[in-house]
Amino acid sequence: MHIRIIGDNSVSRRNHAVIVYDPKKRNFYLLPGDASGLAYHNNEAVYSPVELTAYDVVQLGRSKFIFIPLCGTHFEWEDSGA
Repeated sequence: MHIRIIGDNSVSRRNHAVIVYDPKKRNFYLLPGDASGLAYHNNEAVYSPVELTAYDVVQLGRSKFIFIPLCGTHFEWEDSGA
């Protein structure tokens, strides 16, 4: 899913970073995108995949975000098959 960040022109318009969920291990990872700007995880530049945990800070450009997982080891959204 693409997310649009309005008002921060230092965020690349295309693929600044990627967050993926591994349903088998039930954890999230932050990956660097293929844009020219860096992504930061808890103030450290992301050059390779890093695991995200609740309340980690992700920075893209001048924008900072708190990571709140909505699924994980204790809860998983089930596919209803519909």
